Amino acid sequence: MRKPIVGITPQIDYELDRYWSRPKYMKCLMDNDIIPFLLPITDNREDIKEILGHVDGVVLSGGYDVAPELYGEETLPCCRIISPERDTVEFILVDEVRAANIPTIGICRGIQVMNTALGGTLYQDINEQYGTDVVHGAGPIFDVLRHTVTLTEGTPIREAVGSDVIPVNSCHHQVIKDVAPCLKVCAVSEDGLVESVYDPDLDFFMGVQWHPEGSYFMDENSRKVIGVFADAVKASVAKKEGK
Repeated sequence: MRKPIVGITPQIDYELDRYWSRPKYMKCLMDNDIIPFLLPITDNREDIKEILGHVDGVVLSGGYDVAPELYGEETLPCCRIISPERDTVEFILVDEVRAANIPTIGICRGIQVMNTALGGTLYQDINEQYGTDVVHGAGPIFDVLRHTVTLTEGTPIREAVGSDVIPVNSCHHQVIKDVAPCLKVCAVSEDGLVESVYDPDLDFFMGVQWHPEGSYFMDENSRKVIGVFADAVKASVAKKEGK
């Protein structure tokens, strides 16, 4: 079987006018014998469909806030930097990966994109709109496990990890409020916030609010989360090749 190819959505650095990605997004995929590359930022749906015809999986990566207007809310002062270009391309990606049943994982911002693109909403700021003593946003240190999540029985992540409760790293100030109608909850944090969702009607369409790529090389559970996505990608390749 050939090596799978997975596209990763890049972050946008507006100050330096560049696209970029943290290396661990690529390193954890390469550790699973997957070839990663950065997807372009474009609003051309036909180009996106053409690109997806050559990939076996997609990672919707972390980054800036999703524009509240996209889930029907006014932007509050607690909302931070918005990335309209990423909103556009990633909403198109959600449509097209679902139509083509391409294995997709959303990480941090990625789970928020999945949820809002499919009709869900977000808390624009956890502390302002929800209130909790649990530390969710503690700066970009991705190898520190900060709180726990409880995994839902019968979901892909629970089956992959093999535990009911796991510690996770965390670096976010927004989170799912109303879950999109087609998505099911996979994990909930100790303070009751939704931390993972998936679509049971697709081969693999799952989001996590934490950063398994960041703690991949020091945490077995993080490796299992990335691993279940990698397995889905490899299964998709095998299906294409008739194996």
